[in-house]
Amino acid sequence: MGLSIGAFKKSKISFSKSRVTFLYLEKSYKVASFEVTPYPGAHYGLTDEKGQPDCLSILIRWRDKSLFFWGDGICYEGQQALLLNISFDYFFVPINGRDALQEKRGIIGNLKESELGNICAQLNIKNVIPNHYDLFENNTGSITLFRNQIRKFCSDQNVMIFKCGDKFEA
Repeated sequence: MGLSIGAFKKSKISFSKSRVTFLYLEKSYKVASFEVTPYPGAHYGLTDEKGQPDCLSILIRWRDKSLFFWGDGICYEGQQALLLNISFDYFFVPINGRDALQEKRGIIGNLKESELGNICAQLNIKNVIPNHYDLFENNTGSITLFRNQIRKFCSDQNVMIFKCGDKFEA
């Protein structure tokens, strides 16, 4: 069973299954000049209530660049070992955090700023790009706290902060 089958089955959007490519963890897919490799993601567990993957992170290699898009989620056991030998040119990651009060209200969060600072210190990341911190008014993260954590854990880490609509050339 492909990894995106759970999301497909839960979707309210109706379209033919034949139009979907279901992804398998750590299996690379060629799409034109891109190589796409999915990695597990986890909000709290790696699977949902039906045992299907909760979410994915995606590594895209294009030409000589690698872009990692951390899906919604938090750190999980074994994740660092999966990512340790990859060199990331651009590492996009959600930092809107989580806490017991928000969770009690049904608000699911992601990484805390301090967790991302620790990850950056342990992985080979050229440019870290925090996101998701300003997506929801009631579930935000702090760029200031994130920058402080980066200075604490890995002061030489390059950080790129974008506002909605910003563009960059890799």
